[in-house]
Order: sequence, then C-alpha cells, then structure tokens
Amino acid sequence: MIQQKLFYLLLCVGLLIPTQAQKFKGGMQLGILATQVDGDNRGNYNKPGLFVGAFTAFPFANENMSIQLEIDYAQKGSKSKGKLPDGRLNKSRLALHQIEVPVLYNWKFIPSFSLTGGTSFNMIVHYKEYDLNGEPYPELTTAYDLRFFELGMLLGLNYHINDNIGLSFRYGYSLTPLGPSLYRRIGLRNNFLQFHLSYTM
Repeated sequence: MIQQKLFYLLLCVGLLIPTQAQKFKGGMQLGILATQVDGDNRGNYNKPGLFVGAFTAFPFANENMSIQLEIDYAQKGSKSKGKLPDGRLNKSRLALHQIEVPVLYNWKFIPSFSLTGGTSFNMIVHYKEYDLNGEPYPELTTAYDLRFFELGMLLGLNYHINDNIGLSFRYGYSLTPLGPSLYRRIGLRNNFLQFHLSYTM
C-alpha cells in the first residue's frame, strides 16, 4: 500500500512539470483550513488544518483564463465541540491527511479578482480517530470504513495583490463519499473552508 501511494504521488508531481516552461506560470501556496465531515455526527467547522501546495497555470490565448494543476497537502477531518450528558468535554475527533490533485479553471473577471472552480482527486495518506475521551483508536482504525480515493469539487475567489502575490478563499466538498456513514445514506463527505496565500514565480 505504501508503494502504491508513493507511485501515485510521483505521478501527480509529474503532472506539474511543464515541458515548455516559458509558456507556464508556477508557484507555491500556504494556508489554513476549517473543516468538518458531514455524516459523522460531529458537525461545524471545528477542526483547523494546514494547507500547503504547488501549482502550474496554463494560460489560454485570452490571458484572463487559464487551467491550473496543483498538488497539495491538506489536513482535514472533524472535531466535536461541547459536553457529554455527564458534563465531560467531548474530545472526539477525526484527523485526515490528504494529498490533493486539483484541476481548476480560472477566470480573471476584473484586473484584481478571479474566480476558480473545478474538481480535485484526493488520496488519504494517513488518518487517526479519537474517542469521546480523546484516546486514539488503534493505528489506522476508525468507526468508519474509509476509502483511499475521494473526488471533490472546489469553488473559490482569488484576490491578486500584484503579479506575484495573491490571497484566496475556497469552499470544498466531496463528490464521492469518504466511506459509509452511520447517520446518512449519502455517506461521509469532506466539507471545508480554505484560506491561503499564493506566490507566483
């Protein structure tokens, strides 16, 4: 399984290496996530996470539009907030570590702002679940049967401070379930808000 994950990761990195670098723009991204998993009965964007990635943008003849490929690392999951019936704090949480490969369409509708949207091919590289007392389940064990692959969608707004630096807000949701849910027929779904800073080289 580890070898398979490394193979897919190297394949994704290869997608970001342009054959004719002068036609493309690339850069790095760093930000934070506010995440939840719909269907696990925890709710709300209580779990923070780190987001870091690299991107390559392929402009069209109209330079206001481009296709963007990325490879990102994202910490997702869910976290309970509140008290149990006996008054103790509910410390239940699910920590997901994912490698994401978004394919996005960008449209700069005015000079300083652009819209972005597309799909993301995501792979869970590690996960950990904690019970009501905050104690971890055995390694790679959860209350759910999680899947390695997940397809997601992304929608966002970018603010271009200058030609090199930008700020972005994105909303993301799972198009395919992470696994079956004990509470919903449509299964477990990543649901997150993302804020990040980008630097274009």
